[in-house]
Amino acid sequence: MRGPWRRRSRPSCGSATALEGALAREERSRDDDGNPDTPRQALAPIVSAGLHAELAWVVVGVPRAVGEGPRGAPSTDGSWAGGALELAVRGELLGLGHQAPDVSPGDVLSGALCIRWFPTDFVAAALVAHATGYPTSPHDLPEEHVTWDVAVRLSAFWGQTALFVGP
Repeated sequence: MRGPWRRRSRPSCGSATALEGALAREERSRDDDGNPDTPRQALAPIVSAGLHAELAWVVVGVPRAVGEGPRGAPSTDGSWAGGALELAVRGELLGLGHQAPDVSPGDVLSGALCIRWFPTDFVAAALVAHATGYPTSPHDLPEEHVTWDVAVRLSAFWGQTALFVGP
């Protein structure tokens, strides 16, 4: 689902949503004897799936469509009015490596809270807080079930393409 929900010419609160999902099934086989002329042995397929949802609110400025930056609120005298301010919430659920007894599955549930400032149509700054939960600990962090981070991101846009994107 994508699209603008409301557009107004004065400062307002509008929202944009994104919902995406994917399902993958990987067929597998292996060579048991090293001879390329003999048939390969079939292995159980690996099934993975994912779901991503985002909801963004333009608190100050003109609401946007997903994939576009919001525009700052127009001023009455034509001067700079401070740009646009957006709040966003994102969630992701991944199920990786299921249905194969020889593969350890890995599931991830993550979320992010972001505040983005668009002082112009081609520059943006963001402060993002992420949290990720692992029902089964990652192999490289056996004692971890939750990780988190905070990041600052600066972006410059040319048309619809980001030129500089931070962490």
